[in-house]
Amino acid sequence: MERTLLDLDPGMCGTVTRFAGTPGFVRKLRTIGIREGKTLTVVARHPLGGPVVVEV
Repeated sequence: MERTLLDLDPGMCGTVTRFAGTPGFVRKLRTIGIREGKTLTVVARHPLGGPVVVEV
């Protein structure tokens, strides 16, 4: 079942399968180590559309 990062609660893990966003945004994610095939763990989600903290 495919989910977005925002669907995951803190403590849950997921594997990156694709990106949605501008080419510049995707490039930035890749430069910080977030790539297709990587497993991410959600550390924290801040309310009201705030940042999502992940561990790579």
